Amino acid sequence: MVYIRGVRRFRHAARIAGGYALLALGVIGLFLPILQGTLMIVAGAAMLGWDLTVLRRIRRRVIVRLRRRR
Repeated sequence: MVYIRGVRRFRHAARIAGGYALLALGVIGLFLPILQGTLMIVAGAAMLGWDLTVLRRIRRRVIVRLRRRR
């Protein structure tokens, strides 16, 4: 049971660190022609959307709007 908690905490921390890393690379990529800035920003926001309430609300709104269009 302790092992499962440790794995969950590690995944949570890795998801947050990866999301912020993608956001940072996305901002850098907006100024460098080599990196796809907007793609990395969207990917970072999607990763952080599972843990941060502000991004979670935005993610849910986008999903609802996309489902309404169908």
